[in-house]
Amino acid sequence: MKRFILQVFSLTCISLILVACGGSNVPPLPNKIMVTGSSEMEITPDEIYVRFTLTEFKNKAGKKVVIQQLKTDFLDVCKQAGIAASEIQTSDYSGSENWNYSYWYYKKDTEITNSLTYTIKVKTLSKIDKIVNQLDRNAVENFYIVRTSHSKLEKFRREVKENAVKASKTKAIYLAKAVGEEVGRALLIEEITDGDRGSDYPMYKSNESVYSNTVTTGAYDSYSSTSSPSIEKIKLRFEVKAEYELE
Repeated sequence: MKRFILQVFSLTCISLILVACGGSNVPPLPNKIMVTGSSEMEITPDEIYVRFTLTEFKNKAGKKVVIQQLKTDFLDVCKQAGIAASEIQTSDYSGSENWNYSYWYYKKDTEITNSLTYTIKVKTLSKIDKIVNQLDRNAVENFYIVRTSHSKLEKFRREVKENAVKASKTKAIYLAKAVGEEVGRALLIEEITDGDRGSDYPMYKSNESVYSNTVTTGAYDSYSSTSSPSIEKIKLRFEVKAEYELE
């Protein structure tokens, strides 16, 4: 019996020793440095989406200029400005009854006034100038820029991302050098999505309305192609969080 107990005790000790030895073979956590990297780029848009609203009106002779005529004139002007038909889209087509109000009475005009809205895509603001200067100011209710973009936007986004990662490596190198260390392989590269900023990166910011609400029937007289504003650039920004091993 004593011999059996001694054997069990011996086996237990051997097992504990093996476990202890095996635990000592667990590699230590690597020394590492944690940094962030960011990159920005500004791009001049080459895709400008402009919305024009045309509305029927009565000329000086009291004759109504119908929507079909406005449509024909607008498309002719766009063609002369070098805008392809594929770059023109109908965004809205509507009609409304005319109501005339006074303090003592109101009178309903049963005639329907139709409106037609087009969205066109141009490369430069000079194209908009050409169109605006040829349109009948009475026909244009308003026009404004809906949004801007670039034909190579995804390519530029990729470049900004790559530069952000490179920036993180550069930062890690000079910070490690300050304490006599060298940077090794990357352990982690993570895109930063900050809920506090309200959007994920890369940040895309563009001018949505250079001309927004600046030209209506009343403001048309003050518009001229010589004073047209420049388009705001698209701003891209991207951030990463990275970890690098210290050698």
